[in-house]
Amino acid sequence: MTLTAAEALRAVEVLAATGVLITSAEFLARPALLDNRSLASWNVLRLNRRHGARLDHLLAYPRILVVIGARAAAAAALICWSAPAPPAHAVLLGIVVLASVLLQLRGPYGGEGADQILLLVFTVLTVTALHPHTSTMRLSLYFLAAQSALAYLTAGLYKAASPVWRDGTALAGILGTRCFGNPHLAALAARHPGPTAWAARGIIIFEILFPLVLLTPPSALFLVLSAGALFHLACATTMGLNVFLWAFTATYPALAHTALTR
Repeated sequence: MTLTAAEALRAVEVLAATGVLITSAEFLARPALLDNRSLASWNVLRLNRRHGARLDHLLAYPRILVVIGARAAAAAALICWSAPAPPAHAVLLGIVVLASVLLQLRGPYGGEGADQILLLVFTVLTVTALHPHTSTMRLSLYFLAAQSALAYLTAGLYKAASPVWRDGTALAGILGTRCFGNPHLAALAARHPGPTAWAARGIIIFEILFPLVLLTPPSALFLVLSAGALFHLACATTMGLNVFLWAFTATYPALAHTALTR
């Protein structure tokens, strides 16, 4: 099993761009979430915050929809355009980064870890596109692999240090929320606290041990990464965390390349 640096980076780019396209489409499908009558309107979010007049003008509704539309278009082009010329490639990646930064400036609350992972991935891809040499590609992949492993480890250690995660209370509570919950699973967790606690502990163990994927032999690498993808797929279907699946699996080609070339 082999995976060149160029192949791995292309896989990272397609998976990450799919995540950006999905999250952009979600915004564009519900523009009322950003209009001037919403709690997420710029009239509310800019209170006690200072920006330049031009930036303030750009972040207001409906112009922010243009920013999101440009982000979606750039992501779609990156998915479909397999071999863009270096200048165009860097421009498309830069559009995604700039639009993502503007969105985070506009709304620092309510974002997800997936948004931060995607911004990190696209920043690395942009830097790599500006210097598209094999050595740069490899360093970028090693960095993304290390960042991915750190993200899983940090999440696992945080949960392990929390009594409400260790006893399953946090998992049951999350399943009972309106934003990330699932009524059927919440009722099931309430009826069976013991298995819920062990499910929470299983998540903790999985996240803490996941960085060991970097030491996995090639014969088992696909199975380990598939387990990670299934974990995020389960979170997407039960909690509505659609973009987490794409954001974190976008780092898997980097993990695979690093494991295979260590």
